[in-house]
Amino acid sequence: MSTTGPEKNHREQTNKSTMENLADSHSFLLPEEFFESFHQGKFTSSTRVTYFPEDNDPSNPVITTGVFLRLSTDNSGEPEPLMLIQFVRPKVWRIRFDPNSTDPDDYDDYNSRTIISDTLTNLRDILDKVEGIRWETEFIVGSEKDQFYTIRSVLYDNDGESQKRTTISELLIYKEFFKIQVLLISDNTTTFSLSFRVFAASKSLE
Repeated sequence: MSTTGPEKNHREQTNKSTMENLADSHSFLLPEEFFESFHQGKFTSSTRVTYFPEDNDPSNPVITTGVFLRLSTDNSGEPEPLMLIQFVRPKVWRIRFDPNSTDPDDYDDYNSRTIISDTLTNLRDILDKVEGIRWETEFIVGSEKDQFYTIRSVLYDNDGESQKRTTISELLIYKEFFKIQVLLISDNTTTFSLSFRVFAASKSLE
């Protein structure tokens, strides 16, 4: 039986309201659309990632389990901001990036999540003691012909005298167009692999 008149209009309005309530509240935008919404002109993504030893002073606590890399674009006149990749735990890592940061001193060890500790270094030490583990990271530069840099987390046996090491996670950081491939390792076998492009603006959001 078909319905006409006010009853039909009421039903249509009810259905429309129900669908709006069920709609996804998140808006998914392309990076280009997001940055253009800030009226900063044309969106610029990094085209190359480069490692420089002078950016990575071993005494700097922020790279105890991480590495600084520089981002560049096709425009040689653009600044080359620094990006910091850090392992927080053997299977937990993060990227810190500010397009205005061009000096390693622009990134400090302060941890904004101060529930446990006010520095990432101390937080990492506390968690290591709680979990009873000993681990470190290794950064592999490789040769100029290699397509990517590698940073990996390595876990040591609990036996203090043993130097047996097990690779837990690897990040393959591709030099061109800044793609990262994440590998989780178990019994020397890759159990999980994820690749994704990383977009970084060449200007800050104001």
